[in-house]
Amino acid sequence: MNFGLALEAVKQGAKIARSGWNGANQFVLKAGGYTVSEARPGSDYERAGITGEFTIAPHLDLKNAQGIMQPGWVPSQGDLFADDWHVIGLASQNFPPHQARVIEELDQLRDRLSKLTAFIEGNPVFAGLDANEKGRLILQAEAMTDYANVLASRIANFK
Repeated sequence: MNFGLALEAVKQGAKIARSGWNGANQFVLKAGGYTVSEARPGSDYERAGITGEFTIAPHLDLKNAQGIMQPGWVPSQGDLFADDWHVIGLASQNFPPHQARVIEELDQLRDRLSKLTAFIEGNPVFAGLDANEKGRLILQAEAMTDYANVLASRIANFK
C-alpha cells in the first residue's frame, strides 16, 4: 500500500512497516494525542520545569531494528513515495470474521505479489520470456498492486 493508506491505518491504531526495510521487527506507530495531569517524576519534562497539565501531541514513533523506540519519527522521501507499506499485527486483533478474512486476503496477496515482483525484477527466466508474456506478468503485478491498495484502504477504515 502507499504511505497515505498506511498513515490512515496508523491513525486508527495499527502498526505499519515497509517490506523494503532491511531490519527485522521494525514498525511505526502513532503515539501521543493525550493530556497528562503532570510530568512523570524523573522525566525530561520534569527536568525542564514543565508543571501542571499538558498535552502530548500525536506523532509517529519508530521501533528500529535494534529494538529502540525513536520518538518523533519523520518519513524520508523514499518512505513517502514507496508502495511497499503494510499493516502489521492486525490478524491478532478482534475483528469480525468478514473483516478478518479481508486482512488474511491482503496478507496472502502481499506475499504473492512480493514473489511475482522478485521474479520480474531478478529471475533470469523472466528475461528469457517473450515480450508479450513479460507484458502480461507486469500487467498482473500492477493489477495485484491495485487490488492490494483497495484491500488496504478497506482495512484502514475498519472500526
